[in-house]
Amino acid sequence: MKFIINNLQKIPLNEKFIIKVFDKINKCFKIKFKNYELVITFVDDRYIRRLNRKFLAKNSPTDVMAFPMQESFSPSGTRGMVLGDVVISVQRAKIQAKRFKNSFNNELALLIIHGTLHLLGYDDIKAKDALVMRKKEQDILTKI
Repeated sequence: MKFIINNLQKIPLNEKFIIKVFDKINKCFKIKFKNYELVITFVDDRYIRRLNRKFLAKNSPTDVMAFPMQESFSPSGTRGMVLGDVVISVQRAKIQAKRFKNSFNNELALLIIHGTLHLLGYDDIKAKDALVMRKKEQDILTKI
């Protein structure tokens, strides 16, 4: 999978670690992502709050948003397909890392994985789907 990283905020990020997270996501799925592109954008709370208000009618910041570009993910699909966009609030990640006694990098990894899983068709609205998604997140996290 080709991925593009946009950093629109001021908190320093470890780009090598972010690349490692995507490498592990690729290895955890036994499908070929080479024809897919994913854009990940790191923002501040103000920016993601505007997106949350515009797209989900929620006037508050959130940690991660995913914008799929495909109706459904098909690993044998057409060459050069855009999987979608993941937007992460780095400010939220920092706050949540402290609250959950997690490292900042691990919290970022969790948000990257969570957003990418949404693009791959995973959902967490229903309780049983959320359990499946959480298990997949933990499976990937343990490999990082």
